Amino acid sequence: MRFLIVAALSIALLSATGQVASVSLSARSAQETSLRALYQQLIEGWNRGSGTDFAAVFGDDADLVGPGGFHIKGRERIASFHQMLFNGSFKGSTLVGAVTSIRFLSDDVALIHAVGGPSNRRGSIHTMVAVKRAGRWFLESFQITPT
Repeated sequence: MRFLIVAALSIALLSATGQVASVSLSARSAQETSLRALYQQLIEGWNRGSGTDFAAVFGDDADLVGPGGFHIKGRERIASFHQMLFNGSFKGSTLVGAVTSIRFLSDDVALIHAVGGPSNRRGSIHTMVAVKRAGRWFLESFQITPT
């Protein structure tokens, strides 16, 4: 009798776990869509030539490491640096890119890889860490590695 109770509980647990897994997969799919949209928002900000729009996807204290190894700390500095680029050597440039992978490190932290770069220059790998706060994703780290 004891065996039958344990077996029944095990089957019930496996069934419940399967249902939870499918809900989790659905939720993960929605989160992946949100993260891809976040990267697209960054691209659109670049293509408008707006440092403010480009940096809007970053957290307040985010880190950006550029292709030459330079480091920019904070959304405001990322915005002003990129505005300088958009007013100068990258004026009128177009950023292209595509997310190649998303790996969830926890429910609210994701590692994102993308390939892209300004269409008139060499491509790069974009490595990003996104954090979800109050239902919204922000990039907390962004590293550009030339290929």
